Amino acid sequence: MSPLYLAVCTDGPATTLFLAQISLVLALACIGKIGGAYLGKSPRESLVVGFGLNARGAMGMVLTTIALEYKWIDQRIFVALIVMALATSMLGAVGIKHLLGRRPVGLNQKTVSPP
Repeated sequence: MSPLYLAVCTDGPATTLFLAQISLVLALACIGKIGGAYLGKSPRESLVVGFGLNARGAMGMVLTTIALEYKWIDQRIFVALIVMALATSMLGAVGIKHLLGRRPVGLNQKTVSPP
């Protein structure tokens, strides 16, 4: 879906500078949310919270579309924010699954013996 946005919304193939701008927006979004979650929690819990905050792409796409309709942003910013919303949503899902999938089973769980 991202190549479609890049081709249609930018009136042709994306330039290297534009791809660098998209990469910067994506990096800042991830660093801001995942890095900010490190305040006061263990590293593992912080990563889970950070990836959870990162996966909010649907709201980002709605707000970005509204901003484009009201001409608060131009097409290039729109594409960068849409790509960021899609990528962070995918990263969030994969990150949370990876982090929670390695949780040790049986710790702090009550077991019920069969009668």
